[in-house]
Amino acid sequence: PEINHHSSTKHSKHSNAVMSTAKKHSHSSPDNQSGTDETSTSERDAKRQCTDHNHGDGGNFLVSQEASADAQVGIQKINASQKLFASKFPSEQKNHHSNAIDGDVDPTFSKTIANAVWDKFSFLYPDCSTNSTIVAGFAVRTLEKGKDKLRVVALGTGTKCLQCNQYELTGCAVLDCHAEIIARRSFLRWLYRQLDIAGEPQSFAIRSNGKTPFELRPFQLWLYCSQAPCGDAAVYTLNDPKSKAVPCFSPPNNGVFRVKMDRDKIVRFEQKQSLGDIQHGNRSMCHECSDKLGKWFVVGLQGALLTQLIPPLYISGIVVGRVFSHAHIARALCCRSELALKRLGETIPQPFSLHHPRIGHWPLVHGHVRTKRSKYSLNWASGDQTAEIIDAKTGMKDSSGDPSRVSKKALFQEFVRLHENSSPALTYKEAKAQSSEYQKMKSIWVDAMSKTFHTGWCRNPTGLEEFTSL
Repeated sequence: PEINHHSSTKHSKHSNAVMSTAKKHSHSSPDNQSGTDETSTSERDAKRQCTDHNHGDGGNFLVSQEASADAQVGIQKINASQKLFASKFPSEQKNHHSNAIDGDVDPTFSKTIANAVWDKFSFLYPDCSTNSTIVAGFAVRTLEKGKDKLRVVALGTGTKCLQCNQYELTGCAVLDCHAEIIARRSFLRWLYRQLDIAGEPQSFAIRSNGKTPFELRPFQLWLYCSQAPCGDAAVYTLNDPKSKAVPCFSPPNNGVFRVKMDRDKIVRFEQKQSLGDIQHGNRSMCHECSDKLGKWFVVGLQGALLTQLIPPLYISGIVVGRVFSHAHIARALCCRSELALKRLGETIPQPFSLHHPRIGHWPLVHGHVRTKRSKYSLNWASGDQTAEIIDAKTGMKDSSGDPSRVSKKALFQEFVRLHENSSPALTYKEAKAQSSEYQKMKSIWVDAMSKTFHTGWCRNPTGLEEFTSL
């Protein structure tokens, strides 16, 4: 039988009691202005642990003529810094998952990333131990004045999804409160902040007169997960060759899409669902985190909305704590997509590309503790004074019942504010459809996965994306 190592009681989950205590003793972040949390890494690590950060073209947005001159200067500076960054961090285009049973990231660097994320979490919630929750965080790695710097910019925790009878049509409720998903939404908030102050010395973004209105300064993006993402990366039988480094595609269920809230149900064909079906008892088809991460390594982490503002942005590497199997994680995140696209002879259109991240492992220091899953989910982005707590049973802020700052509605409002040609009457669904290149790439990927693994992608219930930013 298959074992879901993500939901097994042998591995730690949130503790309601601990999280309740944490809410009472949360600390303010010291970097609420500059958004910097820096950790130095060694010269040896810098040379060994780097992958390419591919800035492609994309979008149909041009900046105003007034900004063109400054944009040209900014682009020239970015090009120069990219050359310097590339000389320090050599790019690797090939699949590098062939000779690393315990990961292809130096353990020292994996430890640095894991500690940086846990240190940030512990500062925000000092009374919450590393054994009481699942944490995910994003860290950016930069080269500043010749020094290798690492700063945590986004954080998320959580293990639950919204109950079907709590779904609503305004975009205010957060449907998926798993740690990786919340961390990614927090990272999107950080990106919007960078665009908001584009061109300023502390920003990672500048104005551009290319296909997108903004460009990002060169950096590596690393994801830390205290436990392997649920789904394909963490579901395997005891007989699977999980000790091998090469991604394995047997038994037949390896590589398929799965959904949450239904005991990791395998999705065999594309499924559409209505809000009425869900509210009358049918299970929500919310994809496992492995599937969502797999999509991000093809179409980019930025999503359909930000594709209209910046080039695709990819994760350079991932460090995992518990439930680590290099072969299964590599398959789930990127290698199953590579196999599917190659078998169909699909060519990935610019500005997108399939990225194979570095995969590292750093086990938690303390032993596993069996705890009851918490209903709370925390989110924080660099620049926030404190973390926000969401009640996963309602999808709203726990303290007031108000919409969360990581809800689709809140992120859509940020997009509309920055997109010069957006209309207040534009719906969230219509705004996503404007990213035609993004939608095309996603369709190519879904079709390739469907034909190769006999699996399907679940669409959001009709009506859930018809809200506006007002």
